[in-house]
Amino acid sequence: MKVTDKKGAVLQESPPQPPADQFHTAVQAIADERVSDGAFGASAGTVPGEELVTLDIAICRRYCETGNMALCAREFGKTVYEINKMARQLWWQEEETRFKRDSNTILDSTYTRILDRSLIELEDRIIKGEVTGVNKDGTKRRMPITASVLTRVADSVFIKRQLLRNEPTSIPGDTDRMNLLANKLRALGAKDPSIIDGAVTEVPRDEQ
Repeated sequence: MKVTDKKGAVLQESPPQPPADQFHTAVQAIADERVSDGAFGASAGTVPGEELVTLDIAICRRYCETGNMALCAREFGKTVYEINKMARQLWWQEEETRFKRDSNTILDSTYTRILDRSLIELEDRIIKGEVTGVNKDGTKRRMPITASVLTRVADSVFIKRQLLRNEPTSIPGDTDRMNLLANKLRALGAKDPSIIDGAVTEVPRDEQ
């Protein structure tokens, strides 16, 4: 990496060992270009529209990616003290906020694609059944999804849909009533009428 002053004189030349990531690959691609006005830029032979970034911005973005100030100091030929001093500047905080916002946008897009694909696959399993193997003719062998699995899927999807719509996932008091009903049903199954209030009236023996 060459860092020059405004007149083109080389101030520093210490090529770092680039890690395997897109940002550093892009930095290395323009690292041998002359720096005008203290900026890493594009000249002849570079991709049109290449972003011009200053050395300080490049260091800030690299730190946002790695979270390792010592690593950034080694890669850019700076001291930890110098980078730590830059990190306290307003421009650094603004760039860090911008970088995180862009990263969150990329993550959101990635999660959305994964979610969309997962829902497509889930719908396929519900309609066609779970894949259990491959037939001799190469077609997929499928088995219908059980009712218990469908119930869990429906319950999970219902809750997430309600949250997305900002609507309640349950009716207040409904859970208590359901628990009471469940207790009474268990009492009937166990033939224990004493738990069921008013469900059974004892008849005297002489009237039987």
